[in-house]
Amino acid sequence: MYIPGYVDLDWADQDSLNWIIWVTEAEEEALSLLSQLSYFGSSLIEPAKPMDIWIISMEGLKGVKEKQETLFDLFSFMAHPVARTI
Repeated sequence: MYIPGYVDLDWADQDSLNWIIWVTEAEEEALSLLSQLSYFGSSLIEPAKPMDIWIISMEGLKGVKEKQETLFDLFSFMAHPVARTI
């Protein structure tokens, strides 16, 4: 997956955060995967904190019309969090 225009400049000097991102073709697939993974909750990230696990769909990304300043901004309204440290 390539999201043009996004780089991690870390102007805020934030702590490092590990991410796992599952990408599906359709939003329906993303929601199905979310329901399967949600059962495990934060146990998915315990060995590797700080870590976030997200699911996004290509269908959802295609629906984004406005550029977001950061990936955090983008994910906050179109991605599905599975487990998050923060």
